Amino acid sequence: MDAFKCTADEPIPSSLSPQEAIMEPLDHKNLDKDVPYFMDTVSTTENVAVFIWDNLQKRCPQGTLYKVKVYETDKNAVVYKGEEAA
Repeated sequence: MDAFKCTADEPIPSSLSPQEAIMEPLDHKNLDKDVPYFMDTVSTTENVAVFIWDNLQKRCPQGTLYKVKVYETDKNAVVYKGEEAA
């Protein structure tokens, strides 16, 4: 999990474990049945990216999370950069 960073230059501290934010809630799960977030939200790749963003944002220092990129295939990925301020 070396690729997880809160900013381009700073790796996520071990206390902000991506294991807790991403792998534990999602790995080897039927998203629609086993993950409460997806019981009311369609489990598209876009929504998986939002879920990961929300979980990482809780663990990263305010304003340091830049983007979440989720790959569906080698050639197809979703990038989420959070909600834009109005």
